[in-house]
Amino acid sequence: LQRNALGSYSDLIRAVSLDSQMGDFLNNNQNTAGRPNENYARELLELHTLGVDGGYSQTDVAELSRILTGWTVVGAGTFAFNRNFHDRNAKMFLGRAFPAMPATATDVQMKAEGDAAIQMLVVHPSTAAYLSLKMARWLLAYEPPQAVVDATAATYMSTGGDIKAMIRTILSGKNLM
Repeated sequence: LQRNALGSYSDLIRAVSLDSQMGDFLNNNQNTAGRPNENYARELLELHTLGVDGGYSQTDVAELSRILTGWTVVGAGTFAFNRNFHDRNAKMFLGRAFPAMPATATDVQMKAEGDAAIQMLVVHPSTAAYLSLKMARWLLAYEPPQAVVDATAATYMSTGGDIKAMIRTILSGKNLM
């Protein structure tokens, strides 16, 4: 995770999503077809991307958990995709349809559902706003000026989530007035 801390948020959230310790800690290794576990999906939405008020529903949490079925941990803590645990049925997440997967779908095609859902979250304007507020609180003040948060969200959107650029925007001081 450290190597992605000052890179793009897309790379960071992908690293988090593929991290075996995160999958184990938030029970995604127990997230299987027919028995979805919503822990990781909820944390991904609430803490890492959109925020609690980011415009998603409980149905979106449930559907994201189904999309992430099969994302598991093997051996001494290595991420793996297990096709036998993946829910191949149709899903609807944040208004986007994910069609049912045929029995002939490859592991790459099935795992790609999760990759696509994560990408949807990374480019969502609510993610930009939520992360910008969190970063401004961390670097500046608990109640940062809205102009700083807005400028940082604009930087996130224009740079594809470049974390260094967001930090520069927050610390530049030009948005404090």
